[in-house]
Amino acid sequence: STRFAALFADFARDRGQVVSSMQAEVRAIGGKPQDSASFLGAAHRSFMDLKQAFTGKNDKAIIEEVERGEDHIKAKFEIALKDADLAPATRSIIRDAFTSVKAGHDQASALKHSLV
Repeated sequence: STRFAALFADFARDRGQVVSSMQAEVRAIGGKPQDSASFLGAAHRSFMDLKQAFTGKNDKAIIEEVERGEDHIKAKFEIALKDADLAPATRSIIRDAFTSVKAGHDQASALKHSLV
């Protein structure tokens, strides 16, 4: 179904931008970003969970799975933002990423509740 295609494309674009900015910051502070194999493995697992939701062709199940993923990502950023040792520039990048992730989460949540 193309019903959610634009939404999913927006989520993918936003998450790609978040990953790029986070990787750039890790490099800037002298670290090595998580390798693409680890990231792709996690993305593959998420895709498989989403594929299961699609198989049932239930819009609510699809959106619930997307929201579950957004919950997970949002929680990781909330934990990161509590780190008192973050440099101001790093905190700013994490906060910007969190804003994007939270907006996606809230959008998925609102959509889920509208499907009741």
